This record gives sequence, C-alpha cells and structure tokens, in this order.
Amino acid sequence: MVLNLVTNKNLLPISEALTKIKELVVPVLQTEPIYLDSGVGRVLSDDVFSPIPLPPFKSSAMDGFALRLSDWGNSEDKTFNIAGVSLAGHPNSGRIKHGECVRVFTGAKVPDECDQIILQEEVEFADESIVRFQDHQPSETYVRPVGHDIDKSQQIAMKGQELNPISLSRMSASGVSKVNVFRKPKIGVLSSGDELVSAKIPYRKLKDGQIFESNKTFLLRSLEKLNVEIVDHGSIGDSREETEQALNTAAKSCDLLITTGGVSVGDADHITKTIQALGSLDFWRLNLKPGKPLAFGSIGDCEMLGLPGNPVSTIVTTLLLAYPLIEHLKGTKPKDPIKVKAQIKTNILHSPGRTEYQRGLFASEPDGRLVVEQLGDQSSNRLSSFNNCNCLIEIPSTRGDLELNDEVTILPLVNFGIF
Repeated sequence: MVLNLVTNKNLLPISEALTKIKELVVPVLQTEPIYLDSGVGRVLSDDVFSPIPLPPFKSSAMDGFALRLSDWGNSEDKTFNIAGVSLAGHPNSGRIKHGECVRVFTGAKVPDECDQIILQEEVEFADESIVRFQDHQPSETYVRPVGHDIDKSQQIAMKGQELNPISLSRMSASGVSKVNVFRKPKIGVLSSGDELVSAKIPYRKLKDGQIFESNKTFLLRSLEKLNVEIVDHGSIGDSREETEQALNTAAKSCDLLITTGGVSVGDADHITKTIQALGSLDFWRLNLKPGKPLAFGSIGDCEMLGLPGNPVSTIVTTLLLAYPLIEHLKGTKPKDPIKVKAQIKTNILHSPGRTEYQRGLFASEPDGRLVVEQLGDQSSNRLSSFNNCNCLIEIPSTRGDLELNDEVTILPLVNFGIF
C-alpha cells in the first residue's frame, strides 16, 4: 500500500500538527459526578457557583477588640467595658452597648453592632472587664465583610478547568462537595518490534539481536500523572497480520491508542499502513528531530498516535505532541510549555531543514543570565542523553550551526512534570 498523504519533502511542522489535532479530535463528552476527595486532575464539565458568600458572616482579620468606630471617636480616654469574647466557631451572644467592646480573635464573628477592630498590640491596660487603648488613629477596620472573598452565586470554577488542590479547597470552602466532570479518557499503549523483550526476563535469556523494551515503560509511567485510564495492550512483533489484529482490537476499547515503533517505511513497519488500511491517516511525518516518523489518524472512534521507535524520539514526541493531544481529549485547554532564552556554552552543529530539540542542562549565572550546555551525543537511540538533562534546546528549522554565547530558546522539563 502506498502512503500518499505526505512525502519526504512535505514534512508537517509540529505547530500545524497540534492545530490539526485540535480540529480533528473530539474531546470525551460523557460526564459523571464525583466528590471532591477524588477530584485532583479531573476536568469540570460544568461551571461551579458558590451557594454561599465567603465569609458567610462579618469576621475579624486580626486578634483584638471589636467596637463601634463612632464610640472610638467619642471616647476621650479610650477605655471600654469588655462585654464578652468571640472565638472562631464560638461567637459572642447578646447585643453590644455603646462604650462596650468584645475580645475577638482572627476568623471569629464580629458582632453586628461593631465595625472596627482595635489591635491587641494597641492595648495599654486590660483586665477581665475593662480595656484601655493607646490613643491612635486606626489605619484600617480589620473587619472582613460578608462575601469579602466570594460572593453568593459567584462563579468559582469553570467548565474545562482541570481541578487541583487549590481549586478543590476553594470549592470546599464554599460548601461544594460534589461536582460534574468529564469521564477519564481511556488511553491504550502498545509497542511494536520483534527485537523487544520485557525487562522481567533475565538478561541471560536474551537472544541474539534482542533488546529490553523501554518505550512502553516510559509511556505507561508518564501517562499516570495525566489522570487518565491507562490500558497496557502489550507488545507485538513485526507482522502485518498481528498488527492489524492488535490495532483493530485495541481500537474497540480505547479513546486513544499510542503505539511505539513500526511507523517508518521499512518492510517490517506496519503501524502506519494498518492505520490507513483500517481507518484514516490524517498526517504522517513531522518536521521534527528527533521524531520525524510519526503517524496520526483514527480507526473507528479511536484516535491513533503512532510514535517512532527510538527511545529519545518517543520521549520528545510524547512531551510535545501526545501530552497536548491527551489534554485536549480530556476536555481541557492544552497548556503551552514555558519557553525561556539562554546563552549556549558550547558550539552546536545543526543543519537547516528540521526543527530540533536537543537535550541540555541549563543554569543561572551569578549575574542572572541563563546559560545552557548541550549534553553530548544527541543520537535518538541514546536514553543516556537525558542524564542530568533539565531542558530541551529548541533549534528552529531555518537555523544553522550555533556558536558560543548565541541565544537559544529552551523548554525546561519541569513543564512536563515527569523529571
């Protein structure tokens, strides 16, 4: 079968690939209610509004004494009778008369009659019944009004928002205990290659030409942080029949199937051909190094993402393409990775033609400048090129060799949350 969607001379820039994905992929639409204790990483399917104001009563911002500001202005000696105590969760009962105050603590309810807190640091004398303050002009009221943080019926979270501990805390403070979220996408992972062997097999039993797999391990573990349902579809050999059967079976049970290997043009590469035969191939091959051979399409209702087989290529394309695809599938807006400028500490060879992402180590100099160094041999089979790596060095397709102190763009790996 001839792959006629793209040619070697028509490589797709990764920005266009991401745009195509957003256009072609329909996010998961099924929803379910959950309690907040299982909400981290889930995506809201509805806007959330606070049923109450927060705080729901007038409260104190500081430890001190609550009184009427008019009484304060009319008092010559700044002496007040103490009518009671208001603790957090235990408000003072009864009305406050003119010339009286209430001992109040941070977060406690302020009596309705009071509109001023005099800080305890301003106390000149106090016993159980009387307090005398230093004569001064209060700089602020230190009274938090009802709804100071959140108004009743105010929107506190929006549809498509990925929940985190802070947003969950905000909803809990408003008395929201249950929310509607999109169903977790089901992501299948499959590796392809006759040479691949599970690391569970003793190395002494490796046959000539075999290697231990690493790509599927990376995918399974790195996808865990995305809060999706992950299905390990195992490994297959370089057989057209086996590939067709495996992809057809997986496509019936997944929203997205990610494969590694088998997407190039060799006689033993069957992933791309199978996607095109059983479904549709939307794009194939990227203007990217490492990671040029990459297939995206669908079989039935399942999106298919065929990643290259070289380990570094798998990692780079997962970070730059698979992650945004999954975030889109979850129903949230993919986050653009943070990019910063740095000066290179060594010369870097680069031939114009493909955008390249090299492994690097960046640091901050005493004068505040960011500098970055390339970490040796950048071959796409070398997992060890990620040793000590904390960023990807982005080299545009139009740029040639880089020289010492040239400015480059880097993507810190903290963007992706797995390093």
